[in-house]
Amino acid sequence: MRVPKHPSPPSPLKELPSLPAQAAASVRRSGRGSGRRGSASESVRVALAGPRGISTRAILARLAELGQRSGLFALSQPSEVTRRTWGDSAAADPGLRSTQGQPSTVASTVASTVASVVELRLAAAPEGAPRRLRLLLDHRNQVHPRQVLALLTPLAAKARASAREAVLPVLVAQYISPRVSELCIEHGIGYLDAAGNAHLVGAGLFVHIEGRDNPAPDTRPAMQLFAAKSSRIARVLLEEPQRVWQVQGLAAAARVSIGLASRIKCGLVDEAYLTETVDGVRVVDAPRLLHAWSAAYRPRVRRCMVYGLGGSGADPRGSVIQGSDDPSALVARAVVQWCSKRGVPCAHGEMSAASLLAPMVRPSRPVLYIGVARGGDAGESLVEQLFGDLDLKPVESGPTAEIWVTDDESIFFGAREVGGMPSVSPLQAYLDVVDHPARGREAAEEIERMHLSPRFTASAAGGRGDS
Repeated sequence: MRVPKHPSPPSPLKELPSLPAQAAASVRRSGRGSGRRGSASESVRVALAGPRGISTRAILARLAELGQRSGLFALSQPSEVTRRTWGDSAAADPGLRSTQGQPSTVASTVASTVASVVELRLAAAPEGAPRRLRLLLDHRNQVHPRQVLALLTPLAAKARASAREAVLPVLVAQYISPRVSELCIEHGIGYLDAAGNAHLVGAGLFVHIEGRDNPAPDTRPAMQLFAAKSSRIARVLLEEPQRVWQVQGLAAAARVSIGLASRIKCGLVDEAYLTETVDGVRVVDAPRLLHAWSAAYRPRVRRCMVYGLGGSGADPRGSVIQGSDDPSALVARAVVQWCSKRGVPCAHGEMSAASLLAPMVRPSRPVLYIGVARGGDAGESLVEQLFGDLDLKPVESGPTAEIWVTDDESIFFGAREVGGMPSVSPLQAYLDVVDHPARGREAAEEIERMHLSPRFTASAAGGRGDS
C-alpha cells in the first residue's frame, strides 16, 4: 500500500530532498523521567530508504521529521553534526579501543564504515539529567547477527564510558532483522533502518518501532535452520549446551550427514546463537535459540484420538492419570506395555509429558508418541495392530487418549522414565506445549524454569570439550 508523501521537515533541514515514504510507524511517547504519568501514541511516517542504500542525509531528514511529529526531540543545527570514519574514531578515542590497546572490532570489521554524531535537544528529561542526547550513528549497508556481536561490545562500552555525557550509540543499516534487534536492545544500543524500524531510548526519550519488512530482501533461498532434519542440530546443541562440539560429533549425535551439520552450524554461527572457538563451537544464547526454534517448530505427526477401556490386563499404576478404574489411565498403560514388548518407541508427550516433568500441569487426557519406520506401509500396519490388540476405536470427540504417530526419531532424543512412565525430553515437552491453548505458555515456562534454565545457566559459565 502506497503511503502519501508528507511535507519536508522544517528548518534547518527543509532543504533536504523528500524521500518516498515506505511505512507508517507508531511512536510511543513514554513518561519515563519526564514527569508524565500517561502515555500516548500517534502515527508517524518514517522513510529512510535511498536509491543506493541508507544515507546520512536521509537519516537526518527522517530524524527531524520523527522528532517534529512525536514532540520528543529536535535536531541540532547542521553545523553541529560531524562525520568521521570508525578508524579515526578508534585512533582518537580510547573508548573505542580494545583492552589490549588496539583499535576495536568496530574499526577492524569494516574499515570503510562511517560514523555520524547527531545531537538531539530533548523536550523533557529527568531532573538533573542533560537535555541533550548525542546519537553516535554507525552506518552499515547490511548487518548480520554475527557481525553485530563484534560491534556491540565496543559500542556498549562507549555508551557506558559516556553515560554522563548522554551518548547513545545507534546502529544504522538498510534493514535491522528481529535477531539483530534483540541483540541491540540487550546491549543497550539503539538502531534505525531503511524500513522504518527504530529503537531510541534515553532519559526522557523512548521510541520503538518494529514489524516493518525489509524493503530490499535477499532473493537467495534462505537457509532453513529449523526444518525437520535441520532442527536436529539445535536439539542436540540444547540437550548439551555447555559442550564444545566438533562438526563430526555433532553430525553423529544428530544422526545427520556431516555436510548438513556443517551448513546448519555455520547458519547458527551467523545468527549469533553459536560461537566458534579453537576447539569447536558452543552455544552462547541458548534461551533465544530455544525460542527461535519453538516459533518455527512444526511436528511431523499424525494425531489419532481414540476411545477404549485399555483391556482387562492393563495395569494403571504409574500412569499420569491416576485412578485404577480410570479408562484414560488404563489405555495409557496398555499402550506403553504393548509398545515395550515389541520394541516400539513410545513416550508421553504434550501436556501428559509436562505433567510428569512439572507437577503443576494437569493433563485432560494422555498423549502418547509412537515411533514408526519412515516410508512404506509398516507404520500403518503397526498402528492397525495396536488398535486391534487393545480394542481402540478412532473417534472424532470424547477420546480416552491421543496417539501421535511419528516417523521422526529425533522426537525421542533424550526421552526418559519419570515416575515409572516414559516421557519425551524436557526440550520436546516444551516444544509440544508452548503454543497449547490451555495454559500451554505457563506449562512451557515451568518446564524451562525447572529443567532447561539450569543447564542454560551452566553453559553460559563455560563449555567442556567434545568427546
